[in-house]
Amino acid sequence: MSIRIGKIVFRDQSRMIVGRDDDQKREHEESEEEEPGTGSAGARDRAPTVDLEVVNDQSKPEKDEEYTPSCFLLEGRVVPVELCNARATKIFRLLRDAQILNDDFKPVNKMPWWKRGELADILATELNIQHTWKVFGIFWDMDAESLRGGFNKAKDHAYKYDFDEEIMDILR
Repeated sequence: MSIRIGKIVFRDQSRMIVGRDDDQKREHEESEEEEPGTGSAGARDRAPTVDLEVVNDQSKPEKDEEYTPSCFLLEGRVVPVELCNARATKIFRLLRDAQILNDDFKPVNKMPWWKRGELADILATELNIQHTWKVFGIFWDMDAESLRGGFNKAKDHAYKYDFDEEIMDILR
């Protein structure tokens, strides 16, 4: 394994060799027969060594960061920390698969405001979120007051309990 940074090539995670990687392969093949300490093989043996840590850009964030892998569901989107857990990820994926939420985990466009407010309230209850309207307003790119107003309208809506049952059946 080799990693190239400019003219520096890191090999075997323990040697630092300056030069071109292809030339070094040819030198290594030619110099295997030479005695240690002579020719190009000797120069390679005297190359400065350095301990490297394998860095993988796809890896999980460090534990001291306040994010978990579920926060990376959507690249480039603000995800409130209250929604960064495995349970929230599972719930959002279930609702997306049921076409309640779109691929961005926002309510589908045809959903009326009373259902959006009711959905935010149900999810806040399921995920133990205290600041319901603020969290879902940020995550869904919606006005928090409009969500709250939709929830207040849902209290008087005839189909509120049917919608609640539909959501709870999806979450079970």
